[in-house]
Amino acid sequence: MSTIHVNGTTIAGVSTSNALSIYNVFVDVVRVTRINTALGMEEIERVIVSNHPAHIKWKMGSEKIQFDKTTHYRDATLRCRATDVTTKDRIRYLDQMYEIVDVVDVRNLGQLLSMDIKRIE
Repeated sequence: MSTIHVNGTTIAGVSTSNALSIYNVFVDVVRVTRINTALGMEEIERVIVSNHPAHIKWKMGSEKIQFDKTTHYRDATLRCRATDVTTKDRIRYLDQMYEIVDVVDVRNLGQLLSMDIKRIE
């Protein structure tokens, strides 16, 4: 517990919170790479680059029939500490894959990233 004195007023701090408490989930950043095999075929490999604490703010959800099946879309904004993430990467959260639509460096300080993500199926 800490006490601060300002102009004759005493302010007592009763609790502190960890800076990570603003992040409500952990997400995996998945990098998709294409590899040529010995037979000249091209394979897609997904590699988990990192696991980050993040905050997800869900915007909306929708459902569409695409290619004779029902496809679910759910858009969100994800915020996390600055890291090496591009729109070519994917986000995995609760075994669901999300496409990164846009990456913005908040206030251009190199500390916080805001990403618009869209669920892919």
